[in-house]
Amino acid sequence: MSKGGKVLKQVQQAGLEDCLPPSWVRMSNALRKEINSKIVKPTQEAKELLIEHLEHYKGAGIIRWFYKHYIELVQPSGEAYPYLVSISGEFASQEAMNMFITDS
Repeated sequence: MSKGGKVLKQVQQAGLEDCLPPSWVRMSNALRKEINSKIVKPTQEAKELLIEHLEHYKGAGIIRWFYKHYIELVQPSGEAYPYLVSISGEFASQEAMNMFITDS
């Protein structure tokens, strides 16, 4: 569970910082901005290409690594199946990223 900086500041000012559960993520605004600056969102067409060919792009050295995150969905019949909810990864270079991401 992550909390906004305003809530954390109130907890800290109240002297209760040591009472926070370890699951609360605390980071500075500078760190948050740095992380957000590294997040890229490709176009829908590029997303489809990336998802369909991740293994090929990794083998070709375009993508350094990737991770697919699935959750298990259960149908009313009781049958469960994995559902892809996100993909994280790293392009091997700025040039490789530029093949899929544009500054529009």
